[in-house]
Amino acid sequence: MLQFMPGLKRLHLSMRQAGTERARFPIHNGAVAFDCLFLTDLTPFEFVLAAVGHPDQVFVFPVLPGYRIDSQMAPDDYAALARLLHQGAYSPTPFQPSRFLAQIDAAIPAHVAQTRPVTTADVIRGYRHHVEESNKRYFKGWLRNPDGKKPKPANLEKTRRCFGQQVHDGCLRQRISSCWSDQPAEAVAYTPPPVDDTP
Repeated sequence: MLQFMPGLKRLHLSMRQAGTERARFPIHNGAVAFDCLFLTDLTPFEFVLAAVGHPDQVFVFPVLPGYRIDSQMAPDDYAALARLLHQGAYSPTPFQPSRFLAQIDAAIPAHVAQTRPVTTADVIRGYRHHVEESNKRYFKGWLRNPDGKKPKPANLEKTRRCFGQQVHDGCLRQRISSCWSDQPAEAVAYTPPPVDDTP
């Protein structure tokens, strides 16, 4: 069932006014704290809830047109979130994803000024096991693959989530992989991937 998220809509309007496409902010739900990402330069948008203090618990919600999220969660995500919140099976409180999403939506900041700047390290830390080599959070540059060789899908997905859909699409066309390190000293400032103008 698709659930309208008016809090995400309000925040996105503020993000547009501020000229930013990414936001990071904390949300508490009962005793559980989440580090949240809202990335609007992806297709579809993505809303990420990373449970603070629970390294394996991260929940990724595609945000469909009209700021709607599917409250019919995958069984593994449903069970993990219910356990995290001490609801559902073996608990007197049933876990209802639609109610949980409504509570989360009500806690979303209304203005981008209430959010934090987003770095690639923040994105990788937030997505955790949903990105390739999540221990490698520091961008090192670009690698053009030889003719006939495409970037690995997992690398392209990491590129998409760290730099947006447009950069991903360009890397796919140009056969470019993003390169990463687990050493902060090897990090370089972001520059767009090189473009091959050869006809």
